[in-house]
Amino acid sequence: FIAEMGARYKNDVKVLTQMVKPQIGILTGINNQHLETMGSIENVMKIKDIAQLLNAEILTPEISLETEVHTACGSDMMSDVLAYVKDQAVLLTGLNNPQVIRTADMMDMHCVVFVRGKQPDEQILKLAGMRDIAVLTTEMKNLKESA
Repeated sequence: FIAEMGARYKNDVKVLTQMVKPQIGILTGINNQHLETMGSIENVMKIKDIAQLLNAEILTPEISLETEVHTACGSDMMSDVLAYVKDQAVLLTGLNNPQVIRTADMMDMHCVVFVRGKQPDEQILKLAGMRDIAVLTTEMKNLKESA
C-alpha cells in the first residue's frame, strides 16, 4: 500500500516510518511551508538524517554530515541527471563508477547514496573527498527510497 507522510515538526517522518515500516520512500521536496513549526529550513533535514533514515553506512566520515538536504533524486542514468535534475542535494544510484561523483559535482550535489549494497572503490571515495561530497551506501533496493 501507499502511505503519504508529512512533517509538521522535526522527527515526524522518523516516528511515522517506525510505525509504518515502509520498504521504499520518496522525498518530494522541502519547502518554506515547513518553516512555521520547524523554525528554519536548516531544521528540516541534513545528510546525517538521510543516513539514519536509510540505515546507510557513511563511507566518507571526513565530510560534514551537517549539510542541508532540500531535495533528492534517484537515477542510474547520469545523462538524465544532467538533463533533468535541478538544484538537487542528494543523488541515489546503483551505478558504481567515478562518473557518478563527477556528475554530482557538476550538479552541485552534496551527497551520493549507493543503493542495493553497492560498495564504491577507493578511487570513487577519493574523488568524492576531493569534491567534498558525502558518500553513503544502503542495502535498500530501489532508487525510489530517497527518504
